[in-house]
Parts: sequence; C-alpha cells; structure tokens
Amino acid sequence: MNAAAATLLADIRRLLGTLGAWLAPQRLTIAVAATLGLMAIELPAHVRGPLPPVRSPLFQWLGQGWQYCNCRASWTLLFAIGLLLGLIWPRRWFVAGVSTMLVFPIAATIEMLFDPYSHTLWPIEFALYFVFSLCAVVGALLTRLLLLLISRIRRASISAT
Repeated sequence: MNAAAATLLADIRRLLGTLGAWLAPQRLTIAVAATLGLMAIELPAHVRGPLPPVRSPLFQWLGQGWQYCNCRASWTLLFAIGLLLGLIWPRRWFVAGVSTMLVFPIAATIEMLFDPYSHTLWPIEFALYFVFSLCAVVGALLTRLLLLLISRIRRASISAT
C-alpha cells in the first residue's frame, strides 16, 4: 500500500470515528423518529384496506405504503410527530425531524443494490422523502421555539419580581 492510500484510509477511519462519536448520543432519537415516521406513512395507506401489489423487489409492504400514500394524513401525522419529538428532545429537533423518513431511503438503497432497475428516478424519490421529512422538521422547530419563548417569559417574570 502506498503512502497516499494509507493516508486516505486513515482519514476515512478518523471521519467514521468522528461520525460515530456524534451519532452515539443521537441513536435513541433517530430510532424513535424513524419508527414513528414509518408508521405515519404506512398506517394511513394500509388502514384503507388491502392494497394491490406493487413492483418492489424486497420491501413489498413499504412500497405499497409509499405508492398508495394518503399524503394529507401522512403530512398531518408527520407534523404532529415533529411536535412530539421536539417536546421530548428540544435540543435535537433537527435530527429528530429529518430522521422521521430515514427508513425509506435506506430501504430504497438496499433495493437498488439488489435490483439496479427498481428505483430509476431515485434522486426525485429521495427529494420527496426530504420534503415529507420537512413536515416533522417544522413541527419540531415550532416546539423548540415555543419552549424557548416560554423559558424567556419565565425568566423575565422571575427577574421582574
């Protein structure tokens, strides 16, 4: 191995170590947000009744939920989930909001590795996942701002007395 490759590998290891150290305290936030976000997309679609099969090589249930998504209900649920996550983890509001749609790009990436022709418009698909996650981000941000406002009002009332 030459010196340039060794340096590159050392840099990658250092970057992964830094990323791992940053993610360690966020794991619970990410796991809860991803689970709730998955439920916000899947439940409204599957509550309607049995869904016809979709062309999905691995994750049929996820594909059905996404293809037959009840967008209005899902956006409302994602916003409410964002409010809840912002209340539980006010300092991690952005991570919580963005993580709500994390399951879908991970599943799509796995499906693309399994069948390269399954997600031919993946950049648009991933952009839609991000747009959906913005509902939760806005909800979590709103909660964070309300909590900051409440704490400032309390401090002002305490200092005034």
